[in-house]
Amino acid sequence: MRFIRNILIILIGIILISSLPVLFYGGSGFQYIVEVLVANNISTIGFYPLEYGLAIVEVVKNLFQPDQWVIATFGKEYSFFEFYPNRYFYSLKLFSFSFLIAIGVSLLVTMMVSLSPGWFKKVSNFTIDILESLPDVFIIVGLQLIVVFIYKATGNLVAEVAMLNEEIYLLPIICLSTVPAVFLIKTALLLMREEEPKPYMDLARAKGLSRLRVLLVHNFRNVLFSLFYRSKIIFSFMLSNLFIIERLFNIKGIMDLLLYSNQLILVVVICSIFIPFYTLFSISEFFIMRKIGVREEEFMNG
Repeated sequence: MRFIRNILIILIGIILISSLPVLFYGGSGFQYIVEVLVANNISTIGFYPLEYGLAIVEVVKNLFQPDQWVIATFGKEYSFFEFYPNRYFYSLKLFSFSFLIAIGVSLLVTMMVSLSPGWFKKVSNFTIDILESLPDVFIIVGLQLIVVFIYKATGNLVAEVAMLNEEIYLLPIICLSTVPAVFLIKTALLLMREEEPKPYMDLARAKGLSRLRVLLVHNFRNVLFSLFYRSKIIFSFMLSNLFIIERLFNIKGIMDLLLYSNQLILVVVICSIFIPFYTLFSISEFFIMRKIGVREEEFMNG
């Protein structure tokens, strides 16, 4: 029941936000803003609450009329379903692989750093700080330039740097997963460091348990829920990066459709991305709380 309520709240919020341009630009709304920005014209901002309400009603009505789902580009209208399936599943594969790789790499590196000697931890922390400080665009463009340099030097194209006639995966996934992985590594190391001086850790060591078992069974178990909540931040962060990556790699994905969207298409696209992952997070949260024996209220209250 709570899950359905949250989904409805999310859907209402997306609809209200998608129609906000109408509140300030009148009936032309979202499409007008896009045209103005592209044409680099100056527009007059007003306040149109009546048009805003009508736009919301129109979006809700058209959500139940898939034949009204059209995308306007270059003065022509195309059915939304001509573009949506292939682009959606392509972007979904990029996002899902990147998210799983970021989690997997972060967990593996966290374990290695936690079990390593002190000098290696210092080097690792220094490297993580450098990677975290680099802008996302710098990493993306830097990797593209490295591939171009290798190709010019050796004649071997180790990865595609832009999408032409076929889907590309290697570089976009590396770019999309690098910064989230660094963030998760740094967060996990910090959380595990905070658990070190606690009495249950001393008790586990006093029992003669190995470092690996103490780390996995006791330390990591207690930071898992905190790390899971922070992974939700990574999700929203990766969504914004996905748009940048699709533009820089010339990828024809789902985020690219936002450039040609009206209020209705914007709602459909955002919901198709957000709701499946929200469902996945909710299911994962339920099983994690059951596994480690923590209620959400206890966690949020400290």
